[in-house]
Amino acid sequence: NIIIVLDVSGSMSSSFDDYNSKDNSSKISVARETLISLLSHFKDEDRFALILFNDKAQVIQPLEYYKNIDKKSLKQS
Repeated sequence: NIIIVLDVSGSMSSSFDDYNSKDNSSKISVARETLISLLSHFKDEDRFALILFNDKAQVIQPLEYYKNIDKKSLKQS
């Protein structure tokens, strides 16, 4: 089982420049790319949930077996 809780607040739009990185990508874009990459490693019997938060939490994907998740829709959210 894996539940990802991802901060989507305004601070996530800043880049990693503040941390002496050579990458100008925003924190949210790096988190999104990482999440999409992570999804490719799941097996059908794994369970996954995704929760986004700013000032309130929003369940994007309730905990469900990966085989039952609409992966295309999830990657677009």
